[in-house]
Amino acid sequence: NLQNPTIANSTLATAGTYTLIVSNANGCTANATTSVVVNDAPTVSIPNVDPLCEGESIALTAVVTNAASYSWSGPNGFTSNEQNPTIDNATTANAGAYTLVVTTGECAAEATTNVVVNAAPAANASNNGPYCEGATIYLQTTATGTYAWSGPNGFSSTQQNPTIDNAATTNGGTYRLVVTGANGCAANVSTDVVVNTTPTLTASNTGAYCDGETISLSATSNA
Repeated sequence: NLQNPTIANSTLATAGTYTLIVSNANGCTANATTSVVVNDAPTVSIPNVDPLCEGESIALTAVVTNAASYSWSGPNGFTSNEQNPTIDNATTANAGAYTLVVTTGECAAEATTNVVVNAAPAANASNNGPYCEGATIYLQTTATGTYAWSGPNGFSSTQQNPTIDNAATTNGGTYRLVVTGANGCAANVSTDVVVNTTPTLTASNTGAYCDGETISLSATSNA
């Protein structure tokens, strides 16, 4: 019975023709109608993205109904019109809030998710070679975390700075190190070890000699 009524929280069921009858004091009436259109608004939700490590891909997924267009925005200038975009080789600059706006006609819906990209540990690997056969190989890193070394001749170690005693030429080659930080992210580095062959050597002379004779010394080597 209001002159200008409102209907809150409209649904598709509230669409249709509305008729108004106006009566004045002398009993006369007038009719008017208006047609109300209620569009089926889209819905959207974004499942959480598990924490990632640098270098992995961010997979954004939208669960939608009745959506005609998509507009993503996010950190590092990210935009996309795809429903489920991906960002390859993510860095910490890609971490943050990602927002999706879906539209159908004049209606829109919005959802946001927060993406965590953890940094990989700063890793390095080195040795103090080159070495000679029989020397001790010193593998070194200053990185912080847990360690997994692997290398030639079946070598493996979980020490930060392992050593290999009595090195042979078969111990030469590339040693790889995987350092895993407290956040579960890992970095891969390597160092090349050179083990040089020790020369063989024999020494001889042509003696015994008598006083006054010339002593002749000789050496044989593969050096």
